[in-house]
Amino acid sequence: AAILPTLDVDRAVDEVQRLAKKGFRVVSAPIGIQDQPYSLPIYEPLWDVLEDTGMVFSMHFITGTRDHLPKDAGEENNGGMLSYMINAMAEGIQPTTFLLSSGVPMRHPDLNFVIVECGAGWLGWTLYALDEQYERKHMWIEPKLDMKPSEYFKRNGHVTFGDDPVALATLDFIGDDVLLWGSDYPHDEGTFPHSQEVIDRIFDGYPEETKRKIVHDNAARLYGFPAG
Repeated sequence: AAILPTLDVDRAVDEVQRLAKKGFRVVSAPIGIQDQPYSLPIYEPLWDVLEDTGMVFSMHFITGTRDHLPKDAGEENNGGMLSYMINAMAEGIQPTTFLLSSGVPMRHPDLNFVIVECGAGWLGWTLYALDEQYERKHMWIEPKLDMKPSEYFKRNGHVTFGDDPVALATLDFIGDDVLLWGSDYPHDEGTFPHSQEVIDRIFDGYPEETKRKIVHDNAARLYGFPAG
């Protein structure tokens, strides 16, 4: 994934065009930009060029512009590192809600985006809550959407995960087309060198078709890999 100069949208557009000519299929952007969230109209030219080139917009865990690492992160007695990791994983909610609530997928039906390395257990609740609040508070909410927020995500959004059986337990809410399994090699929170054991454990009891889609087929479709 090529790193995108996302803060400068004009430069980001030029870079997407350059990278597309070189054969790149995905660009990596901050998971959040504190003073320039992805809900703003300033990004419309970027969404246009991503859609036109078919480039996937990827937002990776702990790449936001806000440094929220607590001062006690290295002090085990205060639990700073553990709380930091969990709160950082929950940051996947923010770009998801910004993009869906502002109607980006409605205006750009061929735009694909991915939340990377945040796990996916949070996604079912987020999509359900977005639908519920949009329905209950429709008289106050703008822009008006043509579909439910969850329906846009199921068409345009994706989330990666490794050892997250909670994500699979929410398939009734999110479907099996949006999840991408990944080993996160060689990070310590990844599944290497026990990836196969993890896959066997978390997919135990699920249909083989569902397992194959999440472990292989969804990524092949999204990134244009050979089906194999």
